[in-house]
Amino acid sequence: MDEFIVLEETNTLVVSGMEPIYRDYFSESNAEEFGLKNEDFSTPESILAASIGCQPLHDILECAYLDHRETLQNEADSLKDSQEPANRAKHIELNTKLKNLPPQCDKGLAQWITQLNEKQFDLLQAEATEWSRRPPGNDEEDGQEAALNYFRDLDSDICELLGVSIIEGDHPGSSYFAAELDKSIEDANKIAIEHGIQIRFCR
Repeated sequence: MDEFIVLEETNTLVVSGMEPIYRDYFSESNAEEFGLKNEDFSTPESILAASIGCQPLHDILECAYLDHRETLQNEADSLKDSQEPANRAKHIELNTKLKNLPPQCDKGLAQWITQLNEKQFDLLQAEATEWSRRPPGNDEEDGQEAALNYFRDLDSDICELLGVSIIEGDHPGSSYFAAELDKSIEDANKIAIEHGIQIRFCR
């Protein structure tokens, strides 16, 4: 079930859980925002632990894992038809490594990160540390943008049925891009239920 918050006054849609935060103080870095310290990036085990509850950091680890797996897969594919003994042996070795790296990150990430060699970990550590020093939110999709992209990709007939409009600049030169709910929340949810659409709206 996909849930969207309808912001009051504007009826702008944002993905539930990604609502804009209104506060007096804003963190200067991602590390400050998520309460991370230098030691959280010092070892494979500590960076993995720090990623729990920190989705942006976890995404960095997942991307590194999948990139590594893809590199091995491409190399294995390039050798699969070779009859050279050395290449065949390398192909078997690569396939053995791939068996220990499931396509699902949650099943292989913890084992993989603890087996990185020094060079591999240094690269991962550098990427994570660089992210930790950036201002929060600069490289991440916000809830309004996520909702806009969701409804842009949705069948236009479903958007029309639910009463969702795509606004791409409400006047010339405007930077306002959003999905808006034109119906009441109650009516839109009723229609979604009646038509088996797995979308719900709330305040």
